[in-house]
Amino acid sequence: MQSVGFRKTTLEFEAQKREAGESKYSIRKLLHFSINALCSFSDLPLKLGMYSGVFVALCGFILMIFTIINKIVNGAPAGYSTIIVVLCFMFAVVLMVIGIIGEYIAVLFAEIKDRPIYIVRDIYQEEKETHGGEKE
Repeated sequence: MQSVGFRKTTLEFEAQKREAGESKYSIRKLLHFSINALCSFSDLPLKLGMYSGVFVALCGFILMIFTIINKIVNGAPAGYSTIIVVLCFMFAVVLMVIGIIGEYIAVLFAEIKDRPIYIVRDIYQEEKETHGGEKE
């Protein structure tokens, strides 16, 4: 359990040949299993909303500048520039809000795992002397 902070070790073994047929796991089941493992031990999927929001905001800003320059130089149909700029801005805002919600869910996800903050290996207790010089 390395994710909890324990020391890890390796156990080597030799797998025996399968006695009964072949594995029933299809590629689809293996893919589902690996996605489940990724989502169970990482909060990266929850943070993808924020990353994609920032990326779309940057792309939208570039497209907004291009659209405004294109309108000034070549002229664009009425309303075209406004629609493009508003759509890019709104998608960026929506994705960033989803990312913020994902950050909150990631914090809840870490708390729900209920993993200990510290693991105590040994407890040392100091002996106290009483008034009569005896140790407790």
